[in-house]
Amino acid sequence: MALGIGAYIARMGERGFPSLSGLACLTLALALAVPGHALETPKSISQFTHTAWSAKDGIPGPVRAIAQTQDGYLWLGTEAGLYRFDGLRFTPYEPGPGAHLHGPAVTSLLAARDGSVWMGFSSGGIGRLRDGRVTHFPPGEGVPAGGILSLVEDGSDSIWAAGQYGFARFESGRFRRVGMETGFAAPGAQTLLVDRAGTLWVATDGFNFGLSKDPVRVNTILSLARNATRFCPTGEAVGMIYSMAEAPDGAVWVVDTTGKKARPIDPGGGASPGIALDREPMALTFGSDRSVWIGILDGGLRRARDMGRGAPLDRFGVKDELSGSMVYAALKDREGNLWFGTGGGLDRFRENKVTSFSEREGLVPDQQIAVTSTPDGSVWLVSYTRDTILRFQDGRFVGTTLVPYSSSDSSRILSLYASPAGQLWLGGSFKLAKENHGAFSYLDIPGVESGAMVEALAQDKSGDLWVTISTGSVIGRILRRRGGEWTDLRAQTALPPYRSRVLHADAVGRMWLGFENGDVVVFDRDAPRLYSTKDGLRSGRVLAFSVPVSSSSSSRSRST
Repeated sequence: MALGIGAYIARMGERGFPSLSGLACLTLALALAVPGHALETPKSISQFTHTAWSAKDGIPGPVRAIAQTQDGYLWLGTEAGLYRFDGLRFTPYEPGPGAHLHGPAVTSLLAARDGSVWMGFSSGGIGRLRDGRVTHFPPGEGVPAGGILSLVEDGSDSIWAAGQYGFARFESGRFRRVGMETGFAAPGAQTLLVDRAGTLWVATDGFNFGLSKDPVRVNTILSLARNATRFCPTGEAVGMIYSMAEAPDGAVWVVDTTGKKARPIDPGGGASPGIALDREPMALTFGSDRSVWIGILDGGLRRARDMGRGAPLDRFGVKDELSGSMVYAALKDREGNLWFGTGGGLDRFRENKVTSFSEREGLVPDQQIAVTSTPDGSVWLVSYTRDTILRFQDGRFVGTTLVPYSSSDSSRILSLYASPAGQLWLGGSFKLAKENHGAFSYLDIPGVESGAMVEALAQDKSGDLWVTISTGSVIGRILRRRGGEWTDLRAQTALPPYRSRVLHADAVGRMWLGFENGDVVVFDRDAPRLYSTKDGLRSGRVLAFSVPVSSSSSSRSRST
C-alpha cells in the first residue's frame, strides 16, 4: 500500500477499550507535535530520578562530607568512618595491619588532583589516604585544634584546612598556620571554596571585623587570588556560614545560616537578596539548568528553579523518601548528578531523558488524557469525558473549567485540536468550544440533534473545519464547514458504514479519516480515496494518525 506521506496508523484490536482508546492514543500522536521550546521550563525536584541509600544499604548516617576522585569513586565521610561507593556497593575503608585513622568521625573530605583523599576529623587532626596508606597530621604543629570543618586544594596544589580554632596551609610536607602575615586576622575559619579562577574564599570565625552592629554578624568573607600573598576583604558581614559554592555564571554563593538565605556574595559589601528560606541552610550546589539546590537543617531540600528569578521553591523531604531530614553535604559529580549527604544516608538526583509530569505538577491522577500544543509554546491537556482544560505554564499545569453549556447535561470533553495558526478547539457533549485568551466559548452546529457529541475535529490547509459526530446512529456523522456552511459528507460520498473517531490534516492539504472497521479514507481536493485490508491495511479500530519525525522515516502501521 502506498499512502503517499508515510502515515503512521495506530489501531486497536477487538479486545481494546473503545470508549477510552481514541483519546488515550491521541495523546501519543499529538505529543509528536509539541514544540521543543514548549517544555523548556525548569523541572521540579519530583521530575528527577531520585535514589536513596541508608544503613540497610550499607551506608550509616549521618553522611557529613562527599568527594569524588578522578577514577569516579565517591568517598563519604560519616560518623562511622570513611566509605567508598562505586554506584552499587559501599565499602568501609579499613586501614592495613598496624594502621588506624585518627578518629572515626569524618567531617570534611577533599579529593586532590594527585589521587589522594584528605580527611578532616571531628575530634581534630587530618589524614591523607594515598596509594592505600594513611598519613596522619595530628592537632598541633600547624594543624588547627578541634574539628576540621573544610578542606580545599588551590590552583598551586596547596591544601588548605579550616577549623574553629585555626586556619592552615599544607606545603612542603607540613601544615603551617595562616595568620596576620597574609592579612587573615581571625583565629579560625568556617568553610572554604576555591573557584574556577583559582581564587580561595574563606568564611572567617571568631573575630569581630566591625562590619555590622548585629552582634551575630561579626565574621566576614575574605578572598585570596591565585598567586597572591594577602587576603582581600569583601566587606561582607556574616554570622554562621556552613558552605559556599560557585554558580554557573562564576558568582560565589554562601548559605547564610544566620540570615536563613542562600545568596551570592556582593562585591560591594552589601547584603544581596538571594533566596529566602524558611529554615537554616547547611549545604549548597547548582544544577545544570541554573537551579539552586539547598540542604536545610532538619528540613530536607529546597530548590529554586532559576537562580536569577524569584520562582517558588520546590521542597523535598523524608515524606518524599529523602534518606534524612538534615542535609549536611552536597556535591555535583562530573556526570552532572547531584548528591546529598543526610542524617540518614545518601541521596542522588539524576536528569531524565524524558521528563515526567504527575500530580505534583498539577495533573489529575488516573485520567485518560489528550495533549496538543500551540505556536506560543503552550501545552494543553484534557481528561477524557471531564470538563477541565490544563495549560502548561511556568513548570506547572493551570486548569480552566468549562462553564455548563446545558442545565440538563455536563460538559464532557471528547477531543482536543490546535490548528497550525494556534487556534485551540474542543469537541464533546457541547459540540464545539473555541479558546480565546484562556477563555472558552461554545459554538453550535446547526442541524445536529440534541445529545450528539463531537468526537474528533481538524482543520485542513484551506481552513475548512471537519468534525466527526457520534449520534444515536451506529455510524455517526461526518461534517465539514466551508465558508460558514456545514455539509454532511455521508450524504455526498460513499463512506464506510462505521464510526469514525479520528481525523488528521496533513501538510499537503489532505484530510485523513480512520474508521472502526480499520478502513482509512483520504480526501484530496474533495476526492475521497478508500484504503482497506485489500490494500494491505490490518483490521482493527483506527485510533490515531501521525507522520514520521523526519523525511528519512519509513512508513509503518502499528497494532495494539
